[in-house]
Amino acid sequence: MGRVANKIALVTGAASVPGLGSTAAIRPAAGGATAFITDVDLSGVEKAAAGIRESGGNATALVHDVSSETDWDRVFYGTQRAVREMRRVGKGGIRMFTKSIALETTREGIRVNSLHAGMIWTNMQKVTIQDNKDIYDAITATIPAGRPDGRAIRRTWRTACYFSPLRSLPTSPAPN
Repeated sequence: MGRVANKIALVTGAASVPGLGSTAAIRPAAGGATAFITDVDLSGVEKAAAGIRESGGNATALVHDVSSETDWDRVFYGTQRAVREMRRVGKGGIRMFTKSIALETTREGIRVNSLHAGMIWTNMQKVTIQDNKDIYDAITATIPAGRPDGRAIRRTWRTACYFSPLRSLPTSPAPN
């Protein structure tokens, strides 16, 4: 069994393959964690979970709309109000929420981290280019490298370190 055996990873927005959510679930699942992957697109998230299982990982697909209070209530009943605040405040608020929960649960061995990627080359970017090339070009012109900052699978290496028991600190600032 891998280094993250008996851990749980909850990954939202995981229906697109390749996509940031689906690829973020691969490493922990390959390392022995149970990945609960969610999306509004049940068919897509089931395909992503099946791919993880075919590779030997443990993944369960769930329908979850991150903009739905009812869905958050089902997933995180105890944090329902916090999630409402997270939606209102953006990445900075999510970072502070993550830090607060991490401080509260660290002594119990619970790791709480959040990833906030920049523009990653995923299926969403492909659709944006097809549908709104001018907007895509304007956005990428603001990126110093002039392009999305990586492929989703590369981000999974960073994600994997958050699950590792070799990591001396259970929480850390959310990377971009």
